[in-house]
Amino acid sequence: MEKIKSDSLIDLLLSFPKRDRVNILKGILMQLTESERVSIYEKIVHSFSKGERKKHFQIISSSLISKTRWRHIDRWMETVFMNNYDYTPYKVAMMAMNYYRVNRKMKPFMIAHARRVKKRVYYKLKSRKK
Repeated sequence: MEKIKSDSLIDLLLSFPKRDRVNILKGILMQLTESERVSIYEKIVHSFSKGERKKHFQIISSSLISKTRWRHIDRWMETVFMNNYDYTPYKVAMMAMNYYRVNRKMKPFMIAHARRVKKRVYYKLKSRKK
């Protein structure tokens, strides 16, 4: 098989509309072995800065949890903070992980999400007092 220059492959891929590019890349990834996919994922992740890694991890994590399940977790966290504002985001995140049986690898994301929910509840409570 003849080697294709990566620049020409990239130019070819960029000539397609965005949604087609995503489908082409998905199709290519699905044809690779698991070890080849892992290798590609590692190279992509290591090419990002630390801040970008965190951002992309949150994007990927939130897309892996189904939207309806995520809304339930979000609403549940909000209710817990409304009833017990003294709870820390860490505690509520751990409670949610146990209650909804979320994978332990999601712990950093759940803690960050609990912080956002608590901040949202804070502003709701603050606006009610006025």
